[in-house]
Amino acid sequence: MSGGSGKRLAESLRGADVTGIVLAGGRARRYGADKLAEPIAHGTLLGRAIDAVSVVAAEIVVVGAPRALPESPGVPIRLVSDPEPFGGPLQALAGALAATGTPLAIVVAGDMPSLVPEVLALLVHTLIATADADAAILVDPGDPLRRQPVPLAIRTGSALAVARASLDAGDRSLVRLLGRLRVVEIAAETWLRLDPEAQTLVDIDLPDDLRRARAVARDQRMR
Repeated sequence: MSGGSGKRLAESLRGADVTGIVLAGGRARRYGADKLAEPIAHGTLLGRAIDAVSVVAAEIVVVGAPRALPESPGVPIRLVSDPEPFGGPLQALAGALAATGTPLAIVVAGDMPSLVPEVLALLVHTLIATADADAAILVDPGDPLRRQPVPLAIRTGSALAVARASLDAGDRSLVRLLGRLRVVEIAAETWLRLDPEAQTLVDIDLPDDLRRARAVARDQRMR
């Protein structure tokens, strides 16, 4: 799949019934500060994630603690309070899904500054094309046996029911949620054609991670 076909994938989703869900909770213990507000490439970490999702979603839901949101990227954007502050990503996802009225959603983390919109579009299109799947995920080229929980395309109805059942059973793992859903995996060699350096999987846990991400963003602006 070429970059041109990837762009056409993303453009074909404009106006589609897809919600972008940005998980923006957590204590950021390892980082030691509110990392989502950290500046990068004329914006913030959270703003970068929102910008990427806005290319493929008709609306965006940010779930987490009350915070100032970046300017709207051209689609409606709203903040949903975490149902249980610091209750984990599965609790946050369930809260976002309950506030979502579309049949499909693309889920990302707010600390992912290098999401490639064409890869997000591929996730959504793969899920649409796989009628018996509840979710679509990317195979991690560095660890193919590990299930990468985000970014994730999901059918909101089935995912909400399974997420609630998992939480009722005391399970808060987003990874184990995938084990309860019918999942289609996109092979690494397929999605890496759109994102050769696998930047879509980059997240920020430590200050050094952010320094590297800023260097990549500077390099991209100079190309």
